[in-house]
Parts: sequence; structure tokens; C-alpha cells
Amino acid sequence: MILIRAMRDGFRRGGVAHTQKGKAYPDDFFSDEQMAQMAAEPMIVVEHIEAEPKTHPGPGEGMDEDKAAAKGITLWPEFKKLIDAAKKAIEEGYVIGSGAPSIGAMEDIMGANVTTAQRDAAWEVVKKENNA
Repeated sequence: MILIRAMRDGFRRGGVAHTQKGKAYPDDFFSDEQMAQMAAEPMIVVEHIEAEPKTHPGPGEGMDEDKAAAKGITLWPEFKKLIDAAKKAIEEGYVIGSGAPSIGAMEDIMGANVTTAQRDAAWEVVKKENNA
């Protein structure tokens, strides 16, 4: 079985709209080409699983689980790192005109490359949390 989760609901790869909650597919559901696309996509997490998947992997440390759940947000460790970097960049004043965190600041905080799509997905979560 393959468990596929997206950083934001409705993100499409491999001809399928994916969700944050995730969905399990049989190993032969996607072609090799589709699997390669999804494995290379930073907005998608692909896991090979044996048992029934957990639909809510739980928030990372420091995240308010109730607030995230109330907003329909499902978090996993990789995405939580992006959210934490976005929050820190904003706290330190590294924002662009829209108020979104600077990608460069997030990269410096994380010590890794951050795509525009990843920054935008993390920014959406931060905005939802702030409006709760």
C-alpha cells in the first residue's frame, strides 16, 4: 500500500487531487511515471505502508492540537518544520508585502531549500491559526 498526503487539500499530482489527511492506494494504482512525479514533488509525502494507515499522524511538538483540529489542519513533522520556520521569519520581521514570510528567511532558519508552494502552504496554516 502507498499512503499519499499533500501539504494542502486539493493539490494535484498523478491525476489525483490529494488531501492533508491522506489516502492509501494499492501498490499498482499509479504508473511508474506518476510515482516518480509524486516522489519528486515537495508538496506531496509518499509513504509505503503495510497496515491500515493512520489518517491523522498528529501535530508536532509545540503545535496546539485543538486549534489545528478545529481548523481542519492535519500536520506531520516535515510540514511542522515549515510552519515553525514561517512563524519565526514573521516574528523576526522577514516578510514580503502580503505579510507572508520571506522564503530566504525560512531557508536560513531551516537550513534547507523552501519552495514557493511550501512557503505558501505553511503561510496558510499560520494565517488560519492567527484567525482562530
